[in-house]
Amino acid sequence: AQPLQELINVATSTSHAVFNYRVQPLRDIAGDAGYVYLADGGNVLNVSGSVRGIEAGLGDDIIKVGDSIDVINLGQGNNKLVVGEIPRVGESYVKSLVAGQGNDDIAVRGNLLSASLGEGRNTVDVRGTLGSLSTGHGDDQVYVGGDACSLSLGNGRNYVSVAGSLASLSTGCHDDEVYVARDARSLSLGDGNNQVGISGNLASLSVGHGNDIVAVGGDAQSLSMGHGDNIVRVGGNLASISSGHGLDQVTVEGNLASASL
Repeated sequence: AQPLQELINVATSTSHAVFNYRVQPLRDIAGDAGYVYLADGGNVLNVSGSVRGIEAGLGDDIIKVGDSIDVINLGQGNNKLVVGEIPRVGESYVKSLVAGQGNDDIAVRGNLLSASLGEGRNTVDVRGTLGSLSTGHGDDQVYVGGDACSLSLGNGRNYVSVAGSLASLSTGCHDDEVYVARDARSLSLGDGNNQVGISGNLASLSVGHGNDIVAVGGDAQSLSMGHGDNIVRVGGNLASISSGHGLDQVTVEGNLASASL
């Protein structure tokens, strides 16, 4: 099937031809594509191979890519993106993802290197590793099947689940839930009744005002709790803990070096 407009550019590589398209609202592209431009409106795009770049405008778009994407801008709207639907040697990936305001649903069956999402109730599901993710205000849900490097989530009731290790996380105000199956390095949560569960070791945690629940399976270096009735349990050693006003419950299975409650 021919695209809506004439073929813009054809560049032949050693293995396949790469095409650039300007597409109509509903389009299937077999194989790989160069750059795909979507007009404003509710577009549905299916690419069986890889894409170098996708540029979408306003509207609720549904985009499915069988292999990988280098760069994609979803624009504003309630968009859905699925990457990595076909079996392949190695993992699918998205190098750079940008989206504006809207409730976006992102699923990457591989690695996501960098993503910036606007305000809205976003859902991000990455089967592999996640490099960096930032979101605006809204109730976000983030699921990572591997390790995650840097997460920055805005105000909202955010939910984070990381099956590997987590290097850095910051959130805004409201009630957040954070669960990490291995180690976590630096966590900073805003005001709210937060719940944090770390199965491995935790280097640093700071939380704002609220009634927080923190459980660490291994050792913890530094815990800074705000005002509120906090519950803390550490399965290993705890180097330092401090908290504001409130009735705190602290249980340390190993050694507690320093406490200011």
